[in-house]
Amino acid sequence: MHNRNRSFEASIKYFTMGALASGFYAFASLLFYYATGSIEIHKMAEVITAKDFQGMTIVLTAVVFMIGALGFKLSLVPFHIWAPDVYDGSSSALAGFMSIVPKIAGFIVALRFFEIFIAVDNIWVQTILYIIVVITMTIPNMIALVQTDVKRMLAYSSISHAGFAMGAILIGTTQATSALFLYWILFLFTNLGSF
Repeated sequence: MHNRNRSFEASIKYFTMGALASGFYAFASLLFYYATGSIEIHKMAEVITAKDFQGMTIVLTAVVFMIGALGFKLSLVPFHIWAPDVYDGSSSALAGFMSIVPKIAGFIVALRFFEIFIAVDNIWVQTILYIIVVITMTIPNMIALVQTDVKRMLAYSSISHAGFAMGAILIGTTQATSALFLYWILFLFTNLGSF
């Protein structure tokens, strides 16, 4: 919409990364359907826990691809590469919208999906998520310190906030879920005000 080189680059990055994330999501869904015979989350949870995670290789592969798909939507590290360039190439209003609305929807999906593994204390999935959460909380904050553009700094701040919100999903209690939604309501007002 700006008709600038940075805007073209940002739109191409967002489109290609979104297409890759869609492919990851489709492949993860295919693997889960193969392993469980359903694409409904509650039926997948029943089958996976009833089998006591037998055929874990397929399930873990599906989880890795799902983390890639949701990681793009939530801009978790290392799937965050698109966010600073897209926020910088967009108008302030659009960047503010993109930093909040798609992430809230993505976190609702992540909350529903990862509760399958967190409720049964699956150590493999929890370890992967712990690593992603810690890296997402730390590295973007350090990168934000050296930014000279405000939109890029806010983009890295938004990425770091995604790590904190993912930490609430990782805890997996009712209080953590309530805190997650309160956090996003407060983040909505502060982030829109910032942009």
